[in-house]
Amino acid sequence: MAEKLKPHGWQYVLVDIQWYEPAAKSFDYRKDAVLTMDEFGRLLPATNRFPSAVNGVGFQALADYVHSRGLKFGIHLI
Repeated sequence: MAEKLKPHGWQYVLVDIQWYEPAAKSFDYRKDAVLTMDEFGRLLPATNRFPSAVNGVGFQALADYVHSRGLKFGIHLI
């Protein structure tokens, strides 16, 4: 994205729907999904889908990488 789209004005990289759901197969929500939250009740990324989030570090490594490419990082919250 930084190489091909940033020169045309794109600046945001967003992690969209279902980033916290380890068994997500589509955009549909599963009412029985087992989710991981921190001590404040904030959703944590599914580590099988975002390995850099292991040990509760969240999206920090991914956000740092996106920022290092001169882009902005965001996540879709329910």
